[in-house]
Amino acid sequence: MNRGRQALDMNELIQLDKNTTENEFVVSNCGYFIAESSAHKMNKSPTLGYLLIYLHKGRVELPMPNGKNHVVEGGSVIIYKPHEATKLSYLSDPVNERYYVYFQGKDVENFLKKLKLADKRYYSVGDLSSIIKNFLKIIDDFKYHGLNEHIFRTTYLLDILTTISNVINPPQINHYPENYKQILDDIEKHYYQKITLESLSNKYSISVSTLRRYFKKYADTSPMDYVNSIRLDRATFMLIESDMQISEISYNVGFDDPLYFSKFFKNKMGLSPKEYRKKANKKQLTIRP
Repeated sequence: MNRGRQALDMNELIQLDKNTTENEFVVSNCGYFIAESSAHKMNKSPTLGYLLIYLHKGRVELPMPNGKNHVVEGGSVIIYKPHEATKLSYLSDPVNERYYVYFQGKDVENFLKKLKLADKRYYSVGDLSSIIKNFLKIIDDFKYHGLNEHIFRTTYLLDILTTISNVINPPQINHYPENYKQILDDIEKHYYQKITLESLSNKYSISVSTLRRYFKKYADTSPMDYVNSIRLDRATFMLIESDMQISEISYNVGFDDPLYFSKFFKNKMGLSPKEYRKKANKKQLTIRP
């Protein structure tokens, strides 16, 4: 007995809007499949984008780049890159359960490299129930919105990839300089206050150049971009979970100018704060948790 759910037929994937690949990160198809006591093969022609498979239960025989086959157990993530033929054999097991997402975009490869997910065909990650929840959210989002309005499912996919990366490469925060850890903790607690390079430099008795070097080395960003990323995260939460005015949210997360906050938010999220709140509230009425 086979049971599954797919957001779109694969023929629809071929009909993607021409602008899709110009986006930084877009989910183009997704689904899940459960096969009970059956063995079968998947042999698809090369795809336009990437394919992520989370094999939750069961086993697959996976062709490797060196020409040999390798048996991969449940609790593994398999990643195919653009133009690679997706060939593998699902072996007979009591239950074979997998979730998958097709995605593409001009910045995907760089993002995977930063997460250290670009070098191998598969990774052992164990039983990750948290990413299954996000797979289902992506599928439901596709069900209601199709190829359009991809911002939420892209967020879910980024969370999946980040979770996988953290399992494979646990953050080594204990190896960071002590004053850098203190700065991160300070920003986390006081992000809503006025923060400048000079104020951080003076408070922790380090030069501005050293401060920039720390964030470039350990966070691959600038100090102020790091601060604003935390503010943005808190703002998205407030937009969804509160009835506060957008200007009030702006001040509460540390932006002095609501107009600048709205421009910054739209630049990063692709929607204005008002549009983001409207779509988020609509999703809460249509998408199950």
